[in-house]
Amino acid sequence: MTDETVTAFRKDGQRFTLELLGCLVGSAIMLAVAGLQFARPVPITPPQSVVIFLFGCLVSMFGAWRQAILDDRLPPITKSKIKHDHITGWGFIAIALAVSLILALASWAASNTLADRDIHAEWGVYVVFGLALIFAIAALAPPINLAGDNSKSLLRRVNNLVHPFGLLLSAIDSIMVFSIAGSAGVRQKWLLLRYGLLYAMLVPCGVLGYTLEAPWGLIPLAWGFLVAISISRRWAWIEDDRDVYMLNQSFGTHLRIGFDQDLRDEALLSFMSMFFFVPLALMQGYAWSVHLGHALFDTTHLGHDPAFADWIGYFGTELAKAAPFVDWAEVYQVHGDEFIKPTRGAGEHVLFAMRVLVDLVFLAALVQALAISARNAKQMEMFNAGTLDRLDPFTEPREFRKLLRRGDSGKWEVNPDTLATFPKYDAIRLAELSDAEYAPINIAAVALRKRDGSDDAAVFMEQLEERAFQKQKDPDAIEEALNAIRISAAIVPADELDRVRIELNQRRSMNSARETIVRLIARCPNSQERFEALRSALVGISPFSDGQSPETVRDAVGSVRRIAVEALRAQAEAQDAATLRLLSEVADKDGATLVRRAAEELLGRSGGARGSVASPAPT
Repeated sequence: MTDETVTAFRKDGQRFTLELLGCLVGSAIMLAVAGLQFARPVPITPPQSVVIFLFGCLVSMFGAWRQAILDDRLPPITKSKIKHDHITGWGFIAIALAVSLILALASWAASNTLADRDIHAEWGVYVVFGLALIFAIAALAPPINLAGDNSKSLLRRVNNLVHPFGLLLSAIDSIMVFSIAGSAGVRQKWLLLRYGLLYAMLVPCGVLGYTLEAPWGLIPLAWGFLVAISISRRWAWIEDDRDVYMLNQSFGTHLRIGFDQDLRDEALLSFMSMFFFVPLALMQGYAWSVHLGHALFDTTHLGHDPAFADWIGYFGTELAKAAPFVDWAEVYQVHGDEFIKPTRGAGEHVLFAMRVLVDLVFLAALVQALAISARNAKQMEMFNAGTLDRLDPFTEPREFRKLLRRGDSGKWEVNPDTLATFPKYDAIRLAELSDAEYAPINIAAVALRKRDGSDDAAVFMEQLEERAFQKQKDPDAIEEALNAIRISAAIVPADELDRVRIELNQRRSMNSARETIVRLIARCPNSQERFEALRSALVGISPFSDGQSPETVRDAVGSVRRIAVEALRAQAEAQDAATLRLLSEVADKDGATLVRRAAEELLGRSGGARGSVASPAPT
C-alpha cells in the first residue's frame, strides 16, 4: 500500500515538501502584489501586477508539479512509465459533440432576428421522434466494443484516429488535478494551513479582479476559475477512487490518486468564491467592451455607471431564473431586473456562458455533494445491518474514533459501550489497522480483534493465497494480506509462503511483496520447511516448485536473496552442515555481489571456508 493511500489514517504531522515550499512562496507573491495594487497610490502598473501575479502562480504550480513527479503521480518529461489515459478517444468525441451542439445553438440563435428564433411545431415533432429513436437504440442495441474487435474494423480505425486527442485531454486533466489543484495547498495535512493556502490564492484573484483596470483583471479571475475547477476535478478523482475501493475492498493499483484528503469542503468553498468572481468578470468584461466601443450590456436604464453591487444583483437575478434547471421563470413569465440587458450577439453569448457555468458546474457540484452525503448514509446503514464489513477510507477513522475515549490519565482507551455494539469488521483490515502507525485508532482495532477472535493465521494465509493466485494480481491487495500476517505476529507455514513467493516471482511489481514474504519465512521457527523455503529463494531447489526449473524458482531480485541469506545467520553460527553447504553454493554462484558478500561474511564468521563443502543438502 502506498503512502498516498494511508495518509488519511496515519498520525503523520505536516511535512515540509517541495510542494509546500512552492505554495508558500507563490502565495506570498500573490498576496504581495494584491496588497500593492490595493494601495493608493498604486506603485506598479496593471501589466506589471499581472506579470508578478502569474509568476507567483507558476512558482506554486512548479512546486506541486515537481512534488507530483517525486511521488510518481505525474510523469517526468522523458522516460516515464506513468500513464494518464483515463479519457478515451471516444470520450473526446462525446465532449466535442456536446460542445459543438451548444456552440451551434448559440450561433444560430444569435445570428437570427427575434422573429426567426421561434422553434416551430414541426421541429418539435422531429425532436420527439429523434430522442425516442436514440432511447430505443440505447435500450435494444447490444454492447459495442468502441475500441474495435480487430485491427481492420471501422471502430478501431476511428479509435486510433481520435486516441491522441483523448490522451491530450487526459494530460490536461492530470495537470489540473496534481499541479494546479496542488498549487492551492489541497494536499497539506494541517487544516488551517490547507485553508490558508487556498484563500491566499483565491483572495488575491478577487482583489486584482476588482482593482485592476479592464481587461487586466480578467487574468487573475480566470486563474481563480481554473483553480476552482481543478479542485473539483481532484475531488471527483478521489470520489471515484472511493467507489473503486468499496467495490474491491482493497487499496489497489486501480486507485488513481488515493485518499490524501477529502476535498468536498475545499471544492464547495472554492465554488462559493466563484459567486463573487462571476460578477467581477462581468464588470471587467463590460468595462473592456465599452473601451473597445462594443458594449456587452445596455446599462442606460441604471442612470449611472454600473458598480460592483449592480453586477452582483444582475448575476443574482440570472441565478434565480436559472435554478433549479426547469426554467421556471419562463413558465410563469417571471422577469428579472431589466436595468442591465445583454446586447445582441456578444452580450447574449456572455449571458448564455454564465447560465451554462451555473447549471453544469456550480449546481452540479452541489448535487454531487448531496449525493455523496446520501451515499455515505446508505453505507453506514448497510454497515450497521452487517451487509458491509468494511468502511470507506474517510468514514473508517471517524467511526473508529467513536470507539475511544480519554481515560483519567488523559490517554486513549477503549469505550466498552460503543465497542460492544460495533459491527463485525473485516479481519484483514483490522490486522492492518492494529499497527502503531494508525494510532490512536489502532487501540480500537486491537480491541475488536480480541472481541471477534479474528487473529486466525489460517484466515490471513487463505486470503493471501487467494489474491496471489488470481490471474490478475493486485500488488496492493497482496501487500495488505501480508501486512495482516506481519502485524498480527501470526506464524504461518513456510512452505505455503514459498509457494506464494514462487507464484509472484519474475514480476517487478511484486518485488516488495516477495521481500515481505521472505521476512515472514525468516521469523518462522527453525525447521526443515523453513530451510527448504530459504533454499528455494536462494538457489531454486525446492520441493514446492511443482516441477519448475531452479532458474524460475530462485528469486529474481538480489535484495530478496540477501534477506534469505541473513535469515540463515543463526544456523551458520551453529555450524549447521546443510546451511554451510547452501551458503557456500550461494557464495560461489550467485550473480549479485551483495548476496555473495553476505554469504561469505556468514561463512567467515561461522569458521567455514568458501567452497569447503561440495554440495547442498539433498531434497
